[in-house]
Amino acid sequence: MQEPEYILEDAAAVVFQSIPKDLQKKLSYLAIMEILETEFEFLEQCHIAASPDSVVDILIEVPVKLDEEAMEYYIINQCAKKDIYLSYEDIQAILNAELIYLEQQGLLDDEVPGKYLN
Repeated sequence: MQEPEYILEDAAAVVFQSIPKDLQKKLSYLAIMEILETEFEFLEQCHIAASPDSVVDILIEVPVKLDEEAMEYYIINQCAKKDIYLSYEDIQAILNAELIYLEQQGLLDDEVPGKYLN
């Protein structure tokens, strides 16, 4: 059986279909991809996740402590630099929609809800 894998394009498609209609009108599929990439960038900087292309293995202790407020702030600010303007409600809707994808792919650990590793 193949290990579950996070595929950005698939995640963005699920997120886009799962967010509220008003947010779908505000954001494009490509903007969702950019937002998810920015989220992963934050997780890499916090040593919570590592790119599969990474030459260096990053040891990760589970359970992971994630400062969700700091992550949301980071995503909002980094995306604003790319002309993607998000409210806290927008980012929460996107992250909640991403959970649907993570559940579909079997990437959520039941013992550590909401925490996943790539």
